[in-house]
Amino acid sequence: MAIARAQRIVVEDLAGCLCIANGCIDIREGHIRTAKSNIELPSLSLIGLDWALYKKFRRGGGHHGAGVNTTLSSDDIAYFSPKMKDWHLTLTDVNADVSGPVADMSGSLRSVRTGADTKLSVDFAAQGLPDVGKGHFKADISELTTSAADVDRLAAALTGKNLPDEVLRIAKNAGKIGLTGKFDGTLTAFAADAALATEIGGATCLLQVSSLRDGCRGVLGDVKTSSLQLGELLENDLLGPLSLNVHVNGELSSEHSDAEVSGEILRLGINGYDYDSLRMKGAPGEPGVQRIDRSPGQESAVRF
Repeated sequence: MAIARAQRIVVEDLAGCLCIANGCIDIREGHIRTAKSNIELPSLSLIGLDWALYKKFRRGGGHHGAGVNTTLSSDDIAYFSPKMKDWHLTLTDVNADVSGPVADMSGSLRSVRTGADTKLSVDFAAQGLPDVGKGHFKADISELTTSAADVDRLAAALTGKNLPDEVLRIAKNAGKIGLTGKFDGTLTAFAADAALATEIGGATCLLQVSSLRDGCRGVLGDVKTSSLQLGELLENDLLGPLSLNVHVNGELSSEHSDAEVSGEILRLGINGYDYDSLRMKGAPGEPGVQRIDRSPGQESAVRF
């Protein structure tokens, strides 16, 4: 069977076993194909107390679905969520379970791929969709692998802007990128922790962002690196491995930043020498190094 929606989405093939009874719809072995998507649904259940409830599909009823080996285009989803109309992304190898109405859903994305190098496995929950800007999200990422080229394309799709040239260059120098972590909050106020692994070293991060006044955001975070090959990352032969602990506390907005950065450099290679046990303190945007000292009890900050 083929169907068309008023906004011009066309389903070229729709197949499966369908059961309808007393406000409940149950689909087994479902198959949906459009020009850009191919969806396999082993099961999809839409449970409502009466048919009137489906007028409020986003908030009412109990729903459950499972998808396997699916290809899904954001162009098709955009007919139902217009904010996605400029994304033009295609997801492949989608294997997922989802339950709950659109406005209060949870699920497990066992695998999904996009671009040349990006793969994701994550458990998630979302409230407030389809309004992405006001939605509340929780995510537990067990695997995310990607590359600079894929990140640049995703940034352009989701924000309308490519990565700055310098950021893209640094990301390319990092090689393949792997990430695990957790996220809890909205897109503008959230708590997150992450462990980043690249071909030239890794880092861990704890971050808390809060909404303040006039579009200002409070930022509180800790970053740690271990044997990060700084010279390769920045294309600077004078720099060697970097291990450090950094704490950030401040406020950020599109017009100004006011933050204090403090921490300890455990190891920094410069021009063939290793510097260690250095404390630092300063503020982004201020000229020069604000303060850098040897840690108490250390006889020397330089090793030859």
